[in-house]
Amino acid sequence: MKPDLYRKASVAWSYGGSQDLEQWVTLGHTALQLLYSAPFPGPVFGVPEKCPICLEPMHFPLTTQCGHTFHRVCLERTQNTTCPLCRQTV
Repeated sequence: MKPDLYRKASVAWSYGGSQDLEQWVTLGHTALQLLYSAPFPGPVFGVPEKCPICLEPMHFPLTTQCGHTFHRVCLERTQNTTCPLCRQTV
């Protein structure tokens, strides 16, 4: 999987150029983090397949005190002190 990622990054670099090196570095770090360190959903443990907020596949899940699970980033973006599903205090 790593060689394929490097090949795709090389193609993107050749098309997009190096207008903003920091942006490319961030993209690379994010891709590697998602590929190699993201906890994947496990139906045995009750983690939903998709985040109820953004409806994307679940990565980096965060379970609230009330038992609902969301993407960590989605929950942080809501900037709310209550659960988006049941409105209990988080």
